[in-house]
Amino acid sequence: EATLKFAESAEKAKVENISVDRFGTALYSNYVDGKDYISRTGTMKLWESTLAKLQESSDYVLIHGGNVFCLPFVDVVTDVSGECSEFDMVDQGIPFYQMTMRGSLLMTGEGINTTVDYDYAFLKSLENGTGLKFNLICADVSELVGTKYNDKTSYSYDFWKDIVVEKYLEMQKVYDTIGNEKITYHECVTSDVTLTVFESASLVVNYGTESYTYNGVEVRPYDYVIIPGGAR
Repeated sequence: EATLKFAESAEKAKVENISVDRFGTALYSNYVDGKDYISRTGTMKLWESTLAKLQESSDYVLIHGGNVFCLPFVDVVTDVSGECSEFDMVDQGIPFYQMTMRGSLLMTGEGINTTVDYDYAFLKSLENGTGLKFNLICADVSELVGTKYNDKTSYSYDFWKDIVVEKYLEMQKVYDTIGNEKITYHECVTSDVTLTVFESASLVVNYGTESYTYNGVEVRPYDYVIIPGGAR
């Protein structure tokens, strides 16, 4: 009922794009003695019907890391993990989620300015075929030091704005070639070099400290190259 009222209000206000934040990232159950209860399955159905109403009343629905049952009702998914679980039995991590969903949804990884190495995070976005996301606050973040929002002191817009423009322009050059094409093939060429094949081009990323030559093409350390030809 609350969602329906919100959807109606958004439609009247001509709000075309809606973010539902982390809605649907967890399924809760509620069992109370002597009262109506809701199971996790019931919660999932409730989330689905809620997202369907929002989808009807807007042009784009954005969600942060929603589970698979959310995907039929959204257009943009952010905070898609670029890493695997790194459990002991894992030899290599592959962008399986991105390989499955690219071309059907717009996706971004996590905010690259919240990572230890934003250049590495940028390369992972290229490898995984996801767009960029920065977490930014246009205010004096020093006021957050020592508060419960201390982890957001890296969100300074003034600090990151030039880097944001630089990285988005660089990413745009890549997307001028691959657009929103599907990922047709992925390979861990070495422990430091990955190959991602799109429909019209291939992208080789070198995370290592030394240059690597792939099929006669040199890939410099911590860099990437786009090679014409894809769709294996």
